[in-house]
Amino acid sequence: MSGMRGAGIARRLRLPTENALLGVSGQGWRVDTVVRQSLIPGAGNGRFTAQSVQAKTPISVKPMVEMAKVTALSELPPDRVLTFSGLDDLEKYVVLSEQEGGVTRDKVLDLYSNFVWSLDGRRACLNMSTWSVNHAHEISDGLNLEFGEKEMPDGGVAMVGTSLVDLGPGVELRNDYRKFNLPEFYLKYCDDHGFKDVRSIVMEAIEQVPPDVGQAGGLRWPGAGLFEQQHGSAEHRARAPSGAGRRGEVFRRSLPGGSWSGTSASAGHAAGMPTAPPAARAAAAALAAAGAALLLWHLLRASTEEEDAEEAAEAARARADAQRAALAAARGLRQFVPTAEWQEVPEGAACPPGLEYRMDMTSERTVARLPPGSRP
Repeated sequence: MSGMRGAGIARRLRLPTENALLGVSGQGWRVDTVVRQSLIPGAGNGRFTAQSVQAKTPISVKPMVEMAKVTALSELPPDRVLTFSGLDDLEKYVVLSEQEGGVTRDKVLDLYSNFVWSLDGRRACLNMSTWSVNHAHEISDGLNLEFGEKEMPDGGVAMVGTSLVDLGPGVELRNDYRKFNLPEFYLKYCDDHGFKDVRSIVMEAIEQVPPDVGQAGGLRWPGAGLFEQQHGSAEHRARAPSGAGRRGEVFRRSLPGGSWSGTSASAGHAAGMPTAPPAARAAAAALAAAGAALLLWHLLRASTEEEDAEEAAEAARARADAQRAALAAARGLRQFVPTAEWQEVPEGAACPPGLEYRMDMTSERTVARLPPGSRP
């Protein structure tokens, strides 16, 4: 056994996902990053910064090369982006993967499903080393990376990832999958071979979450959110009378034939205050009853800050659970259950965060366990 990061494998050709996970050098990242379990439940791996990064910094530069001009995948540097212009290019990658690395067609199709992307709607693209970057809608949700083509000094074209905001170390990188615009020939290829493209997987996962679940993990769900449905929006709650502010408040009113001060009309009478005419007393009693009912409603409705925090945390857990279920179901992931002993991680399994990983160099299998001292 040996540590996973930076380790090699015996065969000549690595899959793009392996290049990313093993941390091979020369992937095109201009800042230090690391691939590990995403903070988004059920989303698999994510890429995190390992240093501080200023906004508008080009942090990933990957030159683009046409698949039609490739004769051997194993000869390509790990920072390249393959571009597919038609069905023949997609099939060529399948054939070369099998010839050079013994990679099955099913494994390549799974790779296509999760990692083929496009921005121009004309060419399908596959990185020789995957970005391993998950989706976010807005900067407020965690969006911090944007990709675009840039001309290089040598006249070639590269796909460049630029930071949108200042980033500290340990921040998960996220881009907007809604900007992916996959070409028609690739979508037809997906249909013909019975798999979904990555954009559809993520967008459908979002739509599957119930409308009252709100948002979580960088994926914005439809609806106003469970907490706001139960308690109203923050703006509404700010405008509403606070029950806590009304507790013990003393009503002061002026009535015909006399005035009183107290928490009810009977309190004024018991204190020897001047009495009001019958009609005024009836009005005062009705007012007191209404005030008491209103106060009771506010007292029952009001909650402490601790209760609000607990309810918000419970809603967040519900959102996370719904997101985990939707993403895992959409991607067909199995859940890996770790123990304190090293276990082989089944291919395609979703792993919980915080595990220790190793790669068996003989069998080329990944194993994982709980960190020493942790509880299952």
